[in-house]
Amino acid sequence: MNNAPNRRYALAAIASSAFMPEAWAQGSDRYPSRPIKIIVTNAAGGASDMIARMIGTGLTAAMGQSVVVDPQPAANGMIALSALAKAAPDGYTLLVTHSAVVINEVFQPSKAYQLNQLMPLAMAGTVATAFAVHPSLGVNTIPEFVAKARAMRGSMSFGSFGNGSTGHVLGEMFRRAGKFEMTHIAYKGATPAVLDLISGHVPSAWAGLQNFAPHIASGKLKVIGLAGKERHPSYPDVPTFSESGFTELVLPSLAGVMAPAGLPKSISDRLIIEIGKILRSPEFTAKLFENAYHSTVLTGDAFGEYIKADIRTWANVVKANDIKVE
Repeated sequence: MNNAPNRRYALAAIASSAFMPEAWAQGSDRYPSRPIKIIVTNAAGGASDMIARMIGTGLTAAMGQSVVVDPQPAANGMIALSALAKAAPDGYTLLVTHSAVVINEVFQPSKAYQLNQLMPLAMAGTVATAFAVHPSLGVNTIPEFVAKARAMRGSMSFGSFGNGSTGHVLGEMFRRAGKFEMTHIAYKGATPAVLDLISGHVPSAWAGLQNFAPHIASGKLKVIGLAGKERHPSYPDVPTFSESGFTELVLPSLAGVMAPAGLPKSISDRLIIEIGKILRSPEFTAKLFENAYHSTVLTGDAFGEYIKADIRTWANVVKANDIKVE
């Protein structure tokens, strides 16, 4: 029996295998070879959309492929997060999220996706949710609002950027701690809530400070409280709720980038490096500050641990205040 052909095939296989690591490296180097999509949990025009577009611009410059930003708001980010969880883990679908990724773990345990289907890449920063009122309400401080709400005996209402959102939770905490009644009105995002506040359709509303910022100087609304640890340097006249005795109303909202779980390490490592560079750049940091964010860059596992800790905080707050979402 002649084994020469078999030996030749074996030698050829061994020879070709010597080039396989190089081929894999070249394949990794070729990423990305087509446009990348960044899904956003919030509506176009908001802070999350801005963050996604700045990251997209930075990735285009660093990686040589165009980046498409795809806002998929509503359902407190569950639509966008579900879309990310179902996407192929190939580096061509990313997501910029706010605290929806945290809050949904508390309010929606039976949702269409699970946290372990998502891979945290990088956290950009945090922003304090603010509370604003329409000027016609005639209040300028948190104590004045509490007195007004008590006097209105249940006819006060507040808007938020979604059922189960940070604004919703803070509104319920405020109502409970202040011992007054207030009806929640859920909007599909911060923008419509702010517009209805300006129009006088709702007397008060919660949203990120950056959403109210363009309307403060014009007097179209009054921001009377900030649910953060400290005042924002750009708005030194806006006090924190803690300063008025509401010490539990400190729930900053995160902003970060995620990918589908199972992303190859070579791709996730490259994305973490490139996105980290963008987030730490002076241009990005300045833009965050302009939008009332505090820059807090965490990458990979560190961002994942922050999310888990935030989930525990929210779970405790929701349980202590008996907050439910229907």
